[in-house]
Amino acid sequence: MTSIEFNRTSNVFLNTGIIALHHYLEMCAEDESLLAYPLNQSNFNLEKDKLTINHDNLFQLLEDVYYLMGKEVYDTATNKQREELGNVFYVEETDSFERFPKIYTLGLTNLITNNAQGGTREETNTIKLEELKKKKPEVAEKIETYFADNKLTILSKIYFNEPYTKITRLDKPNKLYFEPGKEFCYLTGGSIKKLVDNQNTSPFFSGLLNFNSYLKGGDKKISWKAMYLSRFAPKFCLYMYVSGLDSIVCYLFESGNLEQLQQIYNENRSVFKSKLELLDANYMSNFKFHNFNYRKDNENKLTLKSDYTEQAEISFMLIYTIYRQILFNQGVDEITDTNDDFDPMSESSFKKLPVSLVSFRADKFAATLRPNAFEYFNNFKFAIRLISYLERKEVSFQQALGSLKFLKPSEKTSKNSCRLERQTRNRVLKKILDQKSILADIETLFFQCFTLMTSGENVGFKNFHVLLKLVELYQPIIYSKDNNNMKEETEKIQEKAIKFGSSIGISIIGYENANTLSEKQSNAKNGRAYIISLHKSRTLSQFTEAVIRLQKKYNIIFSGELLNNINEENFEMVRQFAIISALNQINSVLKNTQP
Repeated sequence: MTSIEFNRTSNVFLNTGIIALHHYLEMCAEDESLLAYPLNQSNFNLEKDKLTINHDNLFQLLEDVYYLMGKEVYDTATNKQREELGNVFYVEETDSFERFPKIYTLGLTNLITNNAQGGTREETNTIKLEELKKKKPEVAEKIETYFADNKLTILSKIYFNEPYTKITRLDKPNKLYFEPGKEFCYLTGGSIKKLVDNQNTSPFFSGLLNFNSYLKGGDKKISWKAMYLSRFAPKFCLYMYVSGLDSIVCYLFESGNLEQLQQIYNENRSVFKSKLELLDANYMSNFKFHNFNYRKDNENKLTLKSDYTEQAEISFMLIYTIYRQILFNQGVDEITDTNDDFDPMSESSFKKLPVSLVSFRADKFAATLRPNAFEYFNNFKFAIRLISYLERKEVSFQQALGSLKFLKPSEKTSKNSCRLERQTRNRVLKKILDQKSILADIETLFFQCFTLMTSGENVGFKNFHVLLKLVELYQPIIYSKDNNNMKEETEKIQEKAIKFGSSIGISIIGYENANTLSEKQSNAKNGRAYIISLHKSRTLSQFTEAVIRLQKKYNIIFSGELLNNINEENFEMVRQFAIISALNQINSVLKNTQP
């Protein structure tokens, strides 16, 4: 057998695996030292629906490329592990010992292998210690003595002539794995003579019905091709651990065909961390976030390593990072310098390429990580254009992201306080990515901050003005999506509701001609009952009563046009915008960051 085809499927792992396999074939063709035999570009060809490989030494090539990839992607050792060299293999020919690092494989590789104990490429080079004691007691004694003298921990397996690799040992290619037959592969949909057993991988695979091309639960065996490609997928899987090693979020791109998928990965290579950056991060994440250039004296501190812990906020920051790369590729430094009709996609390949961002989260269950949240995100282009529009209108995401963090006083001593603080931000960003309203969430955040500050509590960094601007600009886009005919009329009501709320806030803090900050803050606290009354209004009549009480107390004159146009259908939106706008004024005074 000198030729093999790997066909595109509807399985994102296998498609990504094809692109990764092609990447390593290109690497070997460019660097002759990687293989013991020649390989050139004519030996393989990537098309829209398949990757074809032709080679006189085909099975050896597939095996060599597999372990070459495993050495780079699976055999990840930290700087500390490289310094300690905590593992040993025994060289029989020279009767000597060679040290090599301990390896804890991370990312998607960990999910696939469950970080199983390493094994050598040649099966005969791995033997259990107890078995070695029976077969070659003198060698076993020599090895145990070496471990003891060097104060190393000896495990159940002993390695000969080569270091172990963390990638699962490859079932050597066999013609039966490729010939048509009666055995059905649920991942590829193909029928072949013989399947391979996938049981030595973690429960990760058996739980991934979302990724099956042909749903058939309970299958343990898959085709050799599916097994082979799935183990290449981690090369281009973006991952990030949160909560130590207890949770992981992973991302894969998907597109219309293999050529388009390859183009997407090629154009976004800069998102992946370099080898030095991976070492610096101890392999806890393999992709970069945009650096907002935080200053040490800035109250809004976001740390690149740990600030994002939830799936939606990590997804948003990944998309934001890609967006900034798109701008960089077009030579755009400041988005505010562009025209109103600027489209970040105009000169990007994303404009023509179909693109989805596939994400899943896995959390610790017993001794393994198991997937429990999965999503195909198809609003990628919408998200890029939305971010561009908001930044062009001077919404600072650095300020907004910091301001969306919120922690109740009762949660500050919680062991899980870091993640709790990010729940509001995660919820808001999830809705933005899904093109859903964030109005209720922002109103709740503003109100919670108000009640806490009037009680003397610290709510952390908050730029209320930028959050008001965010919701003011974002909401009309949602209205347009749901009902374009109502967009213009709704925008007018929204604008009046914001002015209405601003009048309330200004009147409360300026009551009885307050001039000093302390007087304004006192007024803000004294207006608490009136704001609560507005917030608790659940019907139009309750809202009207709350407004009347405000008018009587603070002598506020409201727009008759707005009041006449409030009805059962729109009063909730008016109420929410009014409260947000009023609290933008009041909260800023309480925090002494007046807009």
